[in-house]
Amino acid sequence: MMSHPTAGILSTGTEILQGLYPDTNAQWLSQQLATVGLPVTLHQAAPDDANLIIEALLHLSAHCDVVIMTGGLGPTEDDLTRQAVSEVFGVRLAENAKAWAMIEERFARRSTLIPKSNRVQCFLPEHALPFYNEWGTAPGFCLEEAVTASDQTPVLFAALPGPPREMKPMFTQYLKPILAKRYGGSLLTCIRVLHTFGVSESLLNDQLRALSEETRDDPNRTLAFLAGEARVDLRLTVHGQMAAQARQRLDGLVRKVRRLVPTEAIYGTDDDTLESVVGHLLCHHQLTLAVAESCTGGLVMKRLTDVPGSSGFLREGWVTYSQEAKRSRLGVNARTLQQHGAVSPEVARQMARGALKKSGADVAVALTGIAGPSGGTPEKPVGLVWHGLAWRADALALAALDGAKVHASAQLSDGVWTAVTRTCFTSGRDIVRHFASHHALDSLRRLVSGIPLQG
Repeated sequence: MMSHPTAGILSTGTEILQGLYPDTNAQWLSQQLATVGLPVTLHQAAPDDANLIIEALLHLSAHCDVVIMTGGLGPTEDDLTRQAVSEVFGVRLAENAKAWAMIEERFARRSTLIPKSNRVQCFLPEHALPFYNEWGTAPGFCLEEAVTASDQTPVLFAALPGPPREMKPMFTQYLKPILAKRYGGSLLTCIRVLHTFGVSESLLNDQLRALSEETRDDPNRTLAFLAGEARVDLRLTVHGQMAAQARQRLDGLVRKVRRLVPTEAIYGTDDDTLESVVGHLLCHHQLTLAVAESCTGGLVMKRLTDVPGSSGFLREGWVTYSQEAKRSRLGVNARTLQQHGAVSPEVARQMARGALKKSGADVAVALTGIAGPSGGTPEKPVGLVWHGLAWRADALALAALDGAKVHASAQLSDGVWTAVTRTCFTSGRDIVRHFASHHALDSLRRLVSGIPLQG
């Protein structure tokens, strides 16, 4: 065993190994276990095969202090967790009367008969601590001192249902308090993720090279770079014997990163999304927004309406895919479309201005581009997107809204500022659309925050 207690997670289900479903249970459990001082050192997945489940359980029990297994507690023939646990840890299964009563009550509320196969879910290892299921039919359980025939070192073993809607509350209500009490004085882990946009992974690496070298040999602090489709995350991990010590180390590491990385590149932390950050900024400054899209097909609006409370800042939007729609809905000049084409800075500017005028919003953003896979030319390649911004000069007394400070393309006409930026990201239709939506949202963030636009 390692100097600090460690945990292993076994996810069961053939569907996981077939790639039909992502293993989100292991990801979520790893995050939760870190908060109670249990770093996860092993993830394993096993199909609905008794021998392979047993093999995985034996391996994890030999290498970890805590083993948590998800899945396989259902009523069907391929739910094999109970039998595997019985064989690995040498425990007999016995019917739990309360678990059966809860299943009876659940079906009675539905006014449906109980299938005979559900009864098997009530058979738990003798002397196990039951985790009664208030969110489904399958109870979980915990063996606090489980041993195998080949290794008499006890491990804490827990079995939880596979569906996340059942697994998560069961872990939180039953298992987490046990682990916190038993391992709460162990090494605690705190993690913070800083989200960046507009700066490459390699450039971030150069900016943080000294800090990376400083933390490389420090077992209590780590810095990792995680490149995504349209952002790079910086994951900061620290360890401490006490929660206050871990938080202090984490805050210190965050301050060092923020001193080395340009402030404007970091748009949020942890659960923040670019759309939630934009929504918060617009609400804070009491600004309303309109959106006009072409190549993104409503993706920007979709992301913004995912934000709870978006009705407080989002006025309306259009998907003007055709040239006629751009002309009739947003007032784009027919001559501009004829001379410059739909994918042009001139059209992006007029789309944004038209959305602002039609909606009565304070700020508008527009996108027009070529998502592909066809339709490109040498002058206008696939992946080219023009972004337009428009905002009323009297919208708010913010230096951010002074066009001269926003972008070189900014123009003021009839009390409305407009600006255009360009992106070209040639990596497939979906990625082009996602990147374009990210750039549009980041442009809004920059505009309202007083940061010069990129592109």
